Amino acid sequence: MSNHGGRVVLVYGAKENGSGVLIDKEQILTAAHLGFTLNNIYKIARNGQEMDAKCTHICKALDFAVLSIPEIPMCALGGGSLVPGRSYNIIGYPHSTVQQDPTVLEIVLDGINSDGKHYNGIPRPSSDFCGAPVLSKLGSIGGIVVGAVDKISVETTLLTLTEQPGVLILPYTTIMAIFLPTKFAENSTPSLIEIQ
Repeated sequence: MSNHGGRVVLVYGAKENGSGVLIDKEQILTAAHLGFTLNNIYKIARNGQEMDAKCTHICKALDFAVLSIPEIPMCALGGGSLVPGRSYNIIGYPHSTVQQDPTVLEIVLDGINSDGKHYNGIPRPSSDFCGAPVLSKLGSIGGIVVGAVDKISVETTLLTLTEQPGVLILPYTTIMAIFLPTKFAENSTPSLIEIQ
């Protein structure tokens, strides 16, 4: 997974620090609740180097934001669908960290959250990894971590269920279904995406 580390960045939001992932050579996907305002400039760090990134899109309802940066000579990770029961890796920076290299954690996708918009992943890391990409074993982006889930019912045997904490994941397919139409609109101005 080390080859994906250059695509994962530390994001300094106005409210808290988190992670982000390059979705193309000029854009970073992250969690909106880290604290962003349209057109404002925020610091990101990649491979130990800081640079400025401008907030160009926010979707508060689904908790994602897109930051724009000068072009970076790096191919982005492809996107894919999430499949319950499969293992994925979270690559990111624990909440309020100052470490130079991202941390890699393995989770299993448990299923769709009760809100019908997100997926649940287990186990929940001991630190908050908001904005961190959820990557398949082949390296495609399945989603981003947007929060924690206190209790997920997990089948431990055929007859018993146990509850354990997990992570809340916004699927990449949902993000792109909302973001791409605004990105390629005739007036590609920054947008605050409001959905119900």
